[in-house]
Amino acid sequence: MKNKIVKVVLALFVAVLALPLVAFAAVGTVTNVIAKPGDARVELSWTAVTGATNYKIYHGTAPVSDNEAYNLPTIKTKNAASQVVIGDLTNGQTYYFSVTAVDAAGNESEFYSEPEVSATPQKTSTGAGGASELDLLTVRAQDSETVVVNFGSKIVMPTSAEQKFRIIYEFNQKPLKVVAVKFAPGTEDTLVIKTEPQEPGGDYLLVLPNELKSVSGASLAKADLTVNFLGSSLLASSDDSSIVTTVSAVDQFKVAEVQQLKPTELAVKFSRPVVLPTKAQGGPAPFTVLNNNNPDLKIVVQNYTLAEEDPSLVLLTIDALQPSAHTLVVANVTDTTGELITGQNSIIEFGGSSLLDKLAPEDVTKLAATIKDLQKLLVALNWVKSANTANDLAEYILYQSIDGQNFTKIRSYTDSQLETATIDNLMANTTYTFKLTAVDRAGNESTGVTTKITLPETGPGLVGLAFGSLAAGRYFARRKRNR
Repeated sequence: MKNKIVKVVLALFVAVLALPLVAFAAVGTVTNVIAKPGDARVELSWTAVTGATNYKIYHGTAPVSDNEAYNLPTIKTKNAASQVVIGDLTNGQTYYFSVTAVDAAGNESEFYSEPEVSATPQKTSTGAGGASELDLLTVRAQDSETVVVNFGSKIVMPTSAEQKFRIIYEFNQKPLKVVAVKFAPGTEDTLVIKTEPQEPGGDYLLVLPNELKSVSGASLAKADLTVNFLGSSLLASSDDSSIVTTVSAVDQFKVAEVQQLKPTELAVKFSRPVVLPTKAQGGPAPFTVLNNNNPDLKIVVQNYTLAEEDPSLVLLTIDALQPSAHTLVVANVTDTTGELITGQNSIIEFGGSSLLDKLAPEDVTKLAATIKDLQKLLVALNWVKSANTANDLAEYILYQSIDGQNFTKIRSYTDSQLETATIDNLMANTTYTFKLTAVDRAGNESTGVTTKITLPETGPGLVGLAFGSLAAGRYFARRKRNR
């Protein structure tokens, strides 16, 4: 009799223990969702869920947390395909997405897909067959009487072009006479402008006519109608065969990016390693910073140095910038082959002040995980705090993963001096990877550092932890809200 009772109790215990497993196994959670923006649309793809017959796409214009609903209608797919295109979206608006799976019985994933993804649709150029804008690639002085202008597509030559293209010598605002305008031999996308002799190294402004268009009718952007270039010291030649008629945007020697590291420090990134002029060499100042709203405001460039670790990066020490748009003008700087940076490639606009901050804080170091309490499944994390040289660290974010690839955010810490934390709600006999990142006040997040730890079996306490382990595995997921 006792043996029968024991068998019944054990059977009931096993049945009860298995209930959470059955509930969670009805239909799995969607993972690896990817969102690719397009023109008024977003393409979503994900890893197919076993047993799913179709999916539901939850989306909105704001992110959601646990048990929250998205503010746009739910979209149901018609089949088990693991990708879908969401159309009729607004360009420039950021959209947030989560996906759930649905099986043949109508059961739906209990949790939104993790992590939540977002995308911002943007209007895209339609190319030579109907581009919205004509691309201006380069403007440079080929010799002392020749200026070459490269476009991204074929253009229509304006009538009486030599009267409509204007060149101004910036030093005294005196016009430089345009003698002739013609296509480079064998091209329809490269113009050759013949001028009277230029001042070697002089700063010139080319003003392009508004009516200049591509063969598809696309116009230049307003910002491309005026372009700077430096006068050439090379003797004029009547041979146009040496003119470079095709220019890859990737291969151009140009200022690629400007970042403000500190209130008085700029990082200027070039597309190639550069050679900076010395003061003994003379010539125009290599770097000029202008306030777009107040061009008369003098911004002194106190010093410039080439970064030791990156020969294409130059650090500028300047006066503190106001929070407005600025323009950097580069002159007298060459790449390692001796090519001089010229034209629009030597000019770049940037935000100014904190609007420009795109540099994440330094990561923490020496991140390590140890078991703090085996029975309670507590893990202690320790690290050495971020160097935070920009003094703008806002928080640390802690992520957790059980496969070492897909991470879920579990905690955030606003104390920049913090160097330890305790993690709970973990499962026995499981390997965890933790990642800690640093985020600044502008929202820039570092790559992060990781550490791994395996929690062993806990012996007698294992049965008591069975139900808690199942719950802990879902503790950080966002439960969807049924509407």
